[in-house]
Amino acid sequence: MRVRDIDGLSNSEILRKLRESCEWVGSGSSRVVYALSPRRVIKIADSAAGIAQNKREVKISERWGYTGVLARVIWYNQDYSWIVSERAKMLNYMNPPALKSKGATHWKLSEKAEIWDIEIVDNWGIIGRRLVLCDYGLSPAIHRTYYR
Repeated sequence: MRVRDIDGLSNSEILRKLRESCEWVGSGSSRVVYALSPRRVIKIADSAAGIAQNKREVKISERWGYTGVLARVIWYNQDYSWIVSERAKMLNYMNPPALKSKGATHWKLSEKAEIWDIEIVDNWGIIGRRLVLCDYGLSPAIHRTYYR
């Protein structure tokens, strides 16, 4: 599926198309993720918290995407109801201490950008030979606003 196939559709229409033709990758507290291709995923917000997380990932990717430590945001809807990011192979076999020792640059970035959930293994992946953070939308402010 291509981005131009979904641009202008509502999230419910996009989800219907994705369920018919794309692989489900995962979901979290406020977003669902589908594979658009072997190299791209789409993260669809299912609440205001998801929109806030999508917007945050766009802003962080625009600022620090060049570092190679993030799965970059490639496209996004202007209202942040969905974003398209690089797709990574997940690292379900690693533990947080191993991640910390392998990803010192990631930890420094997470402190600068106030990225939460960096210790959750499911938020990490590999693109080529790069260790990347795939889910970096949660912040202290978003947590206080939507999850308390």
